[in-house]
Amino acid sequence: MPNTVDRRTFLTHSAATVGGVAMAGTVVDSLISDVAGASAIGSGTPFTGGTLNVGLTSDAPRIKTFTGQTGKWDAAGFCVGAAVYDPLFITSKDGTKVLPCLGLTAVGSNAYKTWTVTLRQGITFHNGDPFNADAVVANFAAAKADTTV
Repeated sequence: MPNTVDRRTFLTHSAATVGGVAMAGTVVDSLISDVAGASAIGSGTPFTGGTLNVGLTSDAPRIKTFTGQTGKWDAAGFCVGAAVYDPLFITSKDGTKVLPCLGLTAVGSNAYKTWTVTLRQGITFHNGDPFNADAVVANFAAAKADTTV
């Protein structure tokens, strides 16, 4: 099996995979609808509390050892990361704008080698430590220091 794939082969295999996933979803939906007591999504009265179990494609790291600083995330890792971490910025749905989250503004130098980021104030981590420039710099430094990132 070659280690490289040309664009046409990649697109062909991607289309076949997406078609298979779509077909599998249709089959699973029809099987579930036949199960006694199955209800449609969104039916019933909403309530607070309970448990939501989410299936992921691979093992997700434990919360105690999971760190965004390592940058070694597969698709399941990004699901966990999105649930646990707040980003500085996100992109708009159409990908044309950078939207604020924990970072309010980011201004690059003329050569874009340094950035000045204005952070949201009054934010603390779950342990009470302040969210500040020291925390942001420490995260970037840890990611930069890891040669696999």
